[in-house]
Amino acid sequence: MTFLVQFIRFRRGVPEVIRTLHFAAAEGSSALARAKSLVGTASWPMRTDGLRVMDEGGRTLINWIVPVAPAQPTKLA
Repeated sequence: MTFLVQFIRFRRGVPEVIRTLHFAAAEGSSALARAKSLVGTASWPMRTDGLRVMDEGGRTLINWIVPVAPAQPTKLA
C-alpha cells in the first residue's frame, strides 16, 4: 500500500505542509518509521515540526509532533 507522508511546520499555530513524500509500506506505522529515519538527511526539510501519515484516500492515520529537545546547560565562567 502507498502512504502519503506530509512534513508539517506550524506557523502561528496553523499547520502548513512543506513537503509530501510517497512511501510504500505494509502499514501506516511503518511509513512513519521510514519518514522518521530521514532526520538529519537532505530529504528532511528544515523547520519540520511534525509528520502526518495519510492513506491513498487522503485520510489521516497518524499525526506525529517532533519532540522538543531539552535546552543544553551552558557552563558559566
